[in-house]
Amino acid sequence: MPAQKITKPEILGKAIQLFRQQGYHATSIGQLARHCGIQKAHFYYYFPDGKQQILQEVLESVRTYFLERVYSIAYEKDESPVGKYERVVAKLEKVLLGGKGGCLMANTILELVHQPDFAFIKPVWKAYIEDGIEALAHLYEPVLGSEKARQQAEYFLQDIEGGLILSQLYEDNRFVRAAFERGAQAFVSPKS
Repeated sequence: MPAQKITKPEILGKAIQLFRQQGYHATSIGQLARHCGIQKAHFYYYFPDGKQQILQEVLESVRTYFLERVYSIAYEKDESPVGKYERVVAKLEKVLLGGKGGCLMANTILELVHQPDFAFIKPVWKAYIEDGIEALAHLYEPVLGSEKARQQAEYFLQDIEGGLILSQLYEDNRFVRAAFERGAQAFVSPKS
């Protein structure tokens, strides 16, 4: 295989695809290298601690993406909460339903959360979830008030993740889309 120039962010992007589709344990360094079109040893140049380091950096990269490209919409000025919600949902739909495998964060949590060797990743997972809750609560707050807004944001994220599991199982995205619609109902008929 000829040597190719590839950047660390490109490697992380390709690793996201493979981990999302196959899971952590089913993905080897060799598979990652082939997927990136590089030699296995090239991974150790960027990730001297191996596959766990790749996973941690992948998860941090995913969290950063959601913070900067999805949840940041919730804090923009000069647009209604409903308009911002619709834009957040459009981004979520594109990211979560746009490729194979569902939600990388949820998949790796389910696969690894109870394995002691992966406890070091828990703070990244928790921060990712909290980022989503805070952004969504910010959108719901003008309609529901602080306490109910946070509760609604938690319900919404739970609903999406459950919808993703069912969508994967039944190979039908209607479950996630229904979660998006239920999330929008809080703006129309706030829960008392």
